[in-house]
Amino acid sequence: MFQAGLEAEIAGDLEAAVRALETCTLAGKRDLIADRNLDNVQHNLGQLTYERAIEKDVSCTEAHFNLADVLVRMGRPDETVTHLRETTEIDAPYPDSSF
Repeated sequence: MFQAGLEAEIAGDLEAAVRALETCTLAGKRDLIADRNLDNVQHNLGQLTYERAIEKDVSCTEAHFNLADVLVRMGRPDETVTHLRETTEIDAPYPDSSF
């Protein structure tokens, strides 16, 4: 199943990759490599999902905020800050404040 998960990820089918990697076991224990790959695929899937939502509605603060959450977990602080700023600029309760 691990190989199937990797192949699905390479093919761009992130949902299938998640399903395959979730079922990976090694001697009755979770496979740490599969777990790490599952985390990566889930982050990529989250990023793709929120980017698509932003493409449909650039003013969707929830999508920007959730994308920022995914990006920070992926270790991408510059992009995180960009989307947090978008969130505050779109729906700023205090327009004169800065982030």
